[in-house]
Parts: sequence; structure tokens; C-alpha cells
Amino acid sequence: MKVCEAVAERIENLLRERSIAREEFGWKSGLPYDELTRILARRPVRITCRIVFQIARALHMSGSEFLDSPLFDTENLEK
Repeated sequence: MKVCEAVAERIENLLRERSIAREEFGWKSGLPYDELTRILARRPVRITCRIVFQIARALHMSGSEFLDSPLFDTENLEK
């Protein structure tokens, strides 16, 4: 799995768990609409620390909490 795909899956899992609509999340994240759309569509996106922290902040968690998922284990990510 690519990092951008793992990020998209993690976002979708957390939104589902917390019953947060994509629109609400998009507004809270402050990410540009087209960037968020590309991420959630699992299109190639350069995931930066800024993006991770914006996502985490919108979900009321730290960046390390967001990344604390088996999705981001090295054996699950493409090299």
C-alpha cells in the first residue's frame, strides 16, 4: 500500500468511527478542497508533515496518534 492510500484509509476509518461527515472534516482540516479530494480518492498525493498535522488537528488528535495504526507499519507500505 502507498502512503497516500494508507492516509486515505485511516481518514475514512476515523470519520466512520466518529460519525464525522467528509464535508465537516474538510472544513475543519483547512486543506484545499482539491487536495482533500485527491487524498480521499487515493490518487497520488505528496503527503507532507503539514498535511498529516492538519488532518490530525481536524480529528482532535496528535500527528503521532494519527500515524499510530497498522496501516503505517513498514511491512504494510510500499518501498
